[in-house]
Amino acid sequence: MNLTIGFIAFFISIVIPGILFRRFYFYGEFSKQFNTKDPVLHSIFFSIVPGIIVQILCLIIYHFSLGFESSFLDVFVIFRDVTSDGSNGTQEATKTFIDNDIIRFFIYSLATFIFSSFIGFVCSRFIRLQKWDKKFKLFRFKNQWYYIFSGEVLNMKKFEEAHKISFKGNKGVDQNTLMTYADILVSVSEQNDRKELYTGYVADYDLKSDDITQLDKVYLIDTHRYKKKNKVLDESGNEIRKEEIDEEGNPTKSRNRIKVPGDIFILKVEWY
Repeated sequence: MNLTIGFIAFFISIVIPGILFRRFYFYGEFSKQFNTKDPVLHSIFFSIVPGIIVQILCLIIYHFSLGFESSFLDVFVIFRDVTSDGSNGTQEATKTFIDNDIIRFFIYSLATFIFSSFIGFVCSRFIRLQKWDKKFKLFRFKNQWYYIFSGEVLNMKKFEEAHKISFKGNKGVDQNTLMTYADILVSVSEQNDRKELYTGYVADYDLKSDDITQLDKVYLIDTHRYKKKNKVLDESGNEIRKEEIDEEGNPTKSRNRIKVPGDIFILKVEWY
């Protein structure tokens, strides 16, 4: 029974605030980093550290705003007694807490849940506003594809330094990317190793739920595909090779550019 009460106290005090912090910290394009399909032990493990930090902050705020009738030492004594098997007896502070302060504890826990959600919401927005995720890997979100497709990868330190010494002399400063144009090579048939090239503007994308570092789907607009031109044979069955330069002096193209009908073209990404 004591172990059950101890687990409930631990879950309410540490795990739930940590989960709420992570839920509101990861937002928008980064929300898949908080996955509800994660194993329970995985979610608990990654919620302990933020949960402890949030709990310490709440205790400090509570102490300086309303004041404790008990010392900080009593808090640890109560938590130890609740999580122990009771073989060492129960301290007076724990008995007083159970008899008189259990309702206050649940009200305090509710306030902690709200505070942890607010802190998670504010922290992630503040990091994005200060561009710390682009300056420091410690604050970078795991959704690498967002940084690539949005063009923010160009504003990261290594890429800025690389542009300064590259042939693109106008680079090396903050750049705004409206859309990303992608060339995607698709395997049509594995038997004859047939492939087709699709190009278009990346409107959106999905990540795999079990591994957010991998793409699941890519949504293209204004999509075209490139089809290899059919061989032209003479009467003897030999291929007639066309001139590599056309009449205007431009190189001839070996593939036809064909518009894909429809407003949105969805490509399913398969990883091997």
